[in-house]
Amino acid sequence: MSRGATGTRVRFFPEQSHPGTRGVGNRARTVSWEWSPASVGLTGMTTTGADRASREIDKLLVSAKALRQELRTKEANYRRMSRLLQRGVDMRIALRSVNAITARQELSAALDAFERSRHQAKVAVATEGIRQGMTISEIGRAWGVSRQLAARYVKQGRDLG
Repeated sequence: MSRGATGTRVRFFPEQSHPGTRGVGNRARTVSWEWSPASVGLTGMTTTGADRASREIDKLLVSAKALRQELRTKEANYRRMSRLLQRGVDMRIALRSVNAITARQELSAALDAFERSRHQAKVAVATEGIRQGMTISEIGRAWGVSRQLAARYVKQGRDLG
């Protein structure tokens, strides 16, 4: 994620297989999501911690949707590979037919993007929770994490501003 003067740009992963495409090397589109204060009518307004937390949760939802789609695509690839192996196709051919290298890279990128979004959402929510009077222990219990990890989320949020 890179920050700009007007907002945040998030690029989840470079390429995503499109549902319903068949064969090796079929690519659909680059998945990206951009936000700026002007794009949502917030020019001249200050954003609150609650706004920031809400935006991070929205980004998490977009990332979760992209991850679900990537998992569906990879599940179809694995099923195809399983059918090939059941028919006695050589492992080298089966791996090439599902483009195993690219499939692994794309799935790893989608998982990484989801984890980054999830972490940023936790940081924003924890920071806003403290601002609204929650204790670090309450935040930890709400997220199901240790008090120490909740304190780290709050510290990261404060460091970000």
